[in-house]
Amino acid sequence: MKNHKYMLAMLLSSSLLVGCQGDFLNLPSETSLSTAVYYKSQSDFEQAINGAYAPLRDLYNGTYGAWAMGEMRSDNTTYKYNPNDRGTIEAEFVKNFLDDATNGVPRSKYVIDYRIISRVNHLLEPIDAVSFDQKIKDNIKGQAYFLRALAYFDLVQYFGSVPIHLKPAKTQADTSQPLASVEDVYKQIIADAGQAVSLLPSKADQEPGRATKGAAIIQTPALS
Repeated sequence: MKNHKYMLAMLLSSSLLVGCQGDFLNLPSETSLSTAVYYKSQSDFEQAINGAYAPLRDLYNGTYGAWAMGEMRSDNTTYKYNPNDRGTIEAEFVKNFLDDATNGVPRSKYVIDYRIISRVNHLLEPIDAVSFDQKIKDNIKGQAYFLRALAYFDLVQYFGSVPIHLKPAKTQADTSQPLASVEDVYKQIIADAGQAVSLLPSKADQEPGRATKGAAIIQTPALS
């Protein structure tokens, strides 16, 4: 009889563990940052939009910035070949329009643009569900849409057809979107720029260095 009691207790304990396992595995981590636990306040979104601006430093001023993918293919900039310097070899590939899989210059530009897009998407998805000053929220959303439009504008100019990601990638399938046509990419740019126009303040009312309504207005007609 005693053995039966022990077996019954073990079965009950096992069933409780199995019943709780699903909920336990689905709990968001409280010790590491993720969308589920991070976005709770106005300050969180302000930090997130700052993070979305950050890759612009590498996009335009870094080693693989505008000089390599832009100026290097114009008559404004050239290079002096040095076989011992891997950097000038990559510059030569860019200058001569030799885009192969070993060249880090176009790969870096591609990755940096999508880093901006990813950060914007992670910001935009939860922002309407968090309550804080609507004027500030609209400003943050306007900056986010502007940055996404800017990133896709950069991508379509250099790469043509590219995948369009408008939501955070949460599965492996989400990361493998098909190439969108150039026309559809430009439509998305115009849509995002239009959203930015409706949400952003004028330059006089915006913090220096951030996207403004005027910047979005200038961009939108030029694309349409």
